[in-house]
This record gives sequence, C-alpha cells and structure tokens, in this order.
Amino acid sequence: MAFCFTNLAPGSAVIADLPQLHDGMQAVWHFFETGGWYMVPILICSLVAVMVVFMKFIDLRRSFIAPVELDRKLSEVEDLVATGRLEEISQSLRRHDSVLARISRHALLPTHGSKEEAEKSTETLAREEISRLERGIPLLEVIFTIAPLLGLIGTVSGMVHIFGSFGAKAAGPEQAMLISRGISEALNTTIAGLVVAVPCYIFQSYFSRKLEGLALRMATLTTGLIQAAYRPLEAPPVVTESAPVADSHPKSTGDDETEEMMGAPERA
Repeated sequence: MAFCFTNLAPGSAVIADLPQLHDGMQAVWHFFETGGWYMVPILICSLVAVMVVFMKFIDLRRSFIAPVELDRKLSEVEDLVATGRLEEISQSLRRHDSVLARISRHALLPTHGSKEEAEKSTETLAREEISRLERGIPLLEVIFTIAPLLGLIGTVSGMVHIFGSFGAKAAGPEQAMLISRGISEALNTTIAGLVVAVPCYIFQSYFSRKLEGLALRMATLTTGLIQAAYRPLEAPPVVTESAPVADSHPKSTGDDETEEMMGAPERA
C-alpha cells in the first residue's frame, strides 16, 4: 500500500485548488479587460462604496449612538424626577460618551433660561450630530445613480466601435459571429455598473432607515427629559392674598408692629 505524504500536508487542499483559482482570476481579469476604459471609473466607484459601507457599519452602531442602558434610564425619567432622583440620570449621562448622552447633557445645561430655550438649543445640536452621522450615505446614492450610466456609456461606445469596423474585417457568417461576440463584450460594462449599483442602493436604504429610526428615538427621549426637568421650574407660583394696609393707619413700633404684620393674613 503506497503512502503519500503530500495528502497529509496542511496546505494540500489549497494547492490542489490553485488551478481553479487561477482560472477564476483569469476570467475576472478578462471580464474587466473586455469592458474597456469605462471599467476603470466603475471599479473606482465599487472601491469607494465598500469603504463607505464599512465606515457606516462602524458609525451607526447602537452602542455608539444610543446605548440600551441609557435608553432605558431616560425612558424612566418621569418616575426618577417625581421621586427626586434626577441625579441618577446625570450620573448615567456622565458615564457614557454616546451621541444621545452628549445631546442629553446639553439639554440639562444650567445656562438655559427656559424650557423653550433648552428645546431650541438641543434641537440645533441634535441636527448637527445627525448631519455628521449622515456623512457617506449621500455618496452611496451618487454611486448607485452614476454606476449604471457609466456602464451604459461603455456599452454604447463598444457597439459603435464594433459596427464601425465590421466591413473591413469579415463578411457573412463570420461577421455575425463578430457582432455577437462584440456585443457580449460591450455589455460587460452594463453588467459591472448594475453589480455596483444594486448593493449601493440596498445599503443606502438600510443606513437611511436605521439613522432615521435612531434620530426619532433620541428626539423622543430628549424631549421627555427636558419636559421632566423643567416642569417644577415652570409651575405657576402660589399667590397668597393679603389685606391691603391703608396709608392712614399710624405706624407702630416694637412688639405692636410685629403683632400687626403677623395678624394681617388672619384678618384677610
């Protein structure tokens, strides 16, 4: 019984697949080569789209924008304020460095003169944070719009080149074969453009919907925080009616004056 040591080598399976891998790489290279120069901008668009998608998956993490722990704490703000435990929320906001924590800390700044001023200032900061999180998403929209157009331009250019060189190269059946081969090669740019555009459209829609949902959730939580924090300050003052003191009454001194001031509400 023959024993083959190469069958037990760790990389034997990879070595056996090298010819298939080489053929696949050649097929991919032939696909891009036959597409012409219009494949270059499509390839650049695909590389940019991959970098943007990777970046947005990092930026739009829930733990980075609105952690679950902080979300739960702000959802209970009414009960915490009613029991005088607003300091617990402040401590939670100081422990986090998320987008929601920064917006909430800004909402509780003592420099706000009123609830309306706090709401307006917090809304401005929230728009700035959301605008920063949106970076890259419009670029995906641009890519899935122009990628099919670049493919279409490459296809039209290839067909023009093919039809312009038919008469000098072949006639009859050979000409028909040349036409079919040339059209299939020219359509490679359209295929490449669509392959780039479809994933970009999917990821752009996904990131937009996710960011919209997170923005609405943060707006709800910060609005409730401001209303709960400013409600005691905006309660209507209690007015105690007292009897008017006529100017004609003579002023008293010493104990008589103190007794007169304490007895005025009773007479009212």
